[in-house]
Amino acid sequence: MNHPELFDDAATGRKGKKLIKRGRELNDHKLWNHVTGLLDESKAIVTNIQNDPTTKKLRSDMKRLIQDVMLDEKGNVVLKVRMTTSSLAISLSLSLH
Repeated sequence: MNHPELFDDAATGRKGKKLIKRGRELNDHKLWNHVTGLLDESKAIVTNIQNDPTTKKLRSDMKRLIQDVMLDEKGNVVLKVRMTTSSLAISLSLSLH
């Protein structure tokens, strides 16, 4: 160390603490901007997926499929073995292509 006496000087200590504090503030601000930007982008992605016509159609088709396979005409949950077997065969057929 060229100037060890600076470590004993109160004014230099305060100046050093101010520099450290300012560095943290700048770093925290920069980090906060990155975090908020990431959150905004994530929200936009989710919104775009929700509003995508293909996603809406898939959601509608899945809802109808579940109703057809698992609900009776009154909306009660039932196991339709014939429908379940047919759905399984169709799913396997589609997955093989």
